[in-house]
Amino acid sequence: MTTDPFDMDFPIGEHDQAQMDERDPRSGHEAEDAAEQSRASRYLEALGAEERARREQINYVEQYSLTPRSWAERKEHLAVGECPVCGNRSLVGSHCDDEQYDETIIGHCIVCSYERTVGVADVAASDIQLQRAIDRD
Repeated sequence: MTTDPFDMDFPIGEHDQAQMDERDPRSGHEAEDAAEQSRASRYLEALGAEERARREQINYVEQYSLTPRSWAERKEHLAVGECPVCGNRSLVGSHCDDEQYDETIIGHCIVCSYERTVGVADVAASDIQLQRAIDRD
């Protein structure tokens, strides 16, 4: 038997895990995004094949995006990125995550109506930065 408490395995009970999850702002954003993706998937399915095909043929980058030369110019334009629900390059937003990484677009998908919020974008941008740091090591 060890006398060092750090060498022991202490199981975490469901109540303790729930309290830890409540304190973690990521869990709220992840649950919010999962519900939003589910809603957008149902909407996409309800559109029908013909309307989905029509929407998928549109070049949203050409229609909505202007290529900025700097972040100052970008604030005046829309960014277009890939939607996590329908996979089209149709997620249109006027700005990116608030974590200052400029990684993740905050906005709406023109094809399936998915909405990426500030909190969800911040979590995604943090994950991208964390993965880059891990990959560098």
